Amino acid sequence: MVVPYPRRLPPWDTSAREVRAALTGLDQTFVETLVRKTAFLIENAEVRWRLGQAAREQIERGKFSLERKNRCLKVIFDEAADHR
Repeated sequence: MVVPYPRRLPPWDTSAREVRAALTGLDQTFVETLVRKTAFLIENAEVRWRLGQAAREQIERGKFSLERKNRCLKVIFDEAADHR
């Protein structure tokens, strides 16, 4: 289950005070859910391993693979070249 982040952090070139203000405004439910899910992964090595394997599969062969990105870029560049 994905936990939606309740608000956007400021850009990294902001002051420490602005970052601290953004972090203190986090929803308590979000923080509790994040802690619970992180603790679950820490305590369950098998689940952590399977999650890592699934992520690796997505990078190597799935949604985030180089082949897929290259196909998308080829379409973009071919369309740009055709419109010259």
